[in-house]
Amino acid sequence: MECRLLDILKLWSLGCVIELQWYVPVDKINIRYGGDNEMKGMQGNNGFLLIKCWGCGFWSDMEHVIGHLLIAELIDRYPIVYWGKESHYCGAENSNAFYQFFLPVSRYTITNLAGADFTYFPAMWHNKPLVEDNPGRYTPKPSWLLELLGTRRLENVVVSDRHVWPADIVSFIPKNHPAYGLNVDDVYRYIFVKYIKLQKDVYKECADFFRNRMQDSPILAVHVRGGDKIQEYKNLWEVNNLYQREINNYLIAHPSASIFLLTDSEDILAEYEAIYGGKLIYTNCERTVRGDLGVHIKQSNGQRKGIDIIKDTLLALQCDSFIGNAYSNVSIAIRRLKEWKDSEIRMFGDRDLLV
Repeated sequence: MECRLLDILKLWSLGCVIELQWYVPVDKINIRYGGDNEMKGMQGNNGFLLIKCWGCGFWSDMEHVIGHLLIAELIDRYPIVYWGKESHYCGAENSNAFYQFFLPVSRYTITNLAGADFTYFPAMWHNKPLVEDNPGRYTPKPSWLLELLGTRRLENVVVSDRHVWPADIVSFIPKNHPAYGLNVDDVYRYIFVKYIKLQKDVYKECADFFRNRMQDSPILAVHVRGGDKIQEYKNLWEVNNLYQREINNYLIAHPSASIFLLTDSEDILAEYEAIYGGKLIYTNCERTVRGDLGVHIKQSNGQRKGIDIIKDTLLALQCDSFIGNAYSNVSIAIRRLKEWKDSEIRMFGDRDLLV
């Protein structure tokens, strides 16, 4: 494997400068990032952007964070990420769930935003504690992106918990910005490697699993959704049935290969164990059975769920090839966070059912 987990995690946890295949190449962005987590060339002249939790699945929440970190750069505000009790991944009461997994994205935290003379946008936050949930965050507001990027706001603190797709922000990137001209996936990686650094305990858990279970090559990563996904994607089982042929073709070409399985389903895990036996590698994470609630919304240890998702994602990135679901945020994150060759990745979706 060209790209080793220990190197990636070292960069995530310590902020070192390492050029890896799943990052935007340095010659594309003409800048190196490392050292602390502060924004290079960023003065914070316009105040702060508080990025509150979207409150969905882990990688959906992370896409929300990535998009707003880009917005913070474009509007010259220091970013602060806060995942409160609305997060499915919260742990201790009144804690910031984001810090269970990642280091702060700037030198500031939410406690710095309670200045007596501070002004806030939207105005509701003048009389509402910033740590509280906003039930209205799911109400569609088409003008929201323009309200953030269209004019220079004068308030000290801008608060955003409405989801903004990174793809919608790209057209606002000016020519003098390092990410100008990059495609959406490259912009995503640019922001990710610049700001997202793992906490050391998360790093250690991922690294230990990799050392103990994933030293041999080649390895094919396979992400198969189950659980409640059928409620939002009616063709899930038909798409899942397409995996077997692709996996078998890989094993014919690489007879010694192992399979790293990512799944939220006990049923799918049992099926793959019966078929692939000792070739199968998987983590010991919480799973569900067909027809049950999704793992991310079940009442269980939120911090543990988040670590499990991060671990599965990082380990998948170390594999030589990947098969995933084009409609799953976990698969999409794995596709984005590494510059896979076309021959190394297959994302199954509706178009494959027409063949």
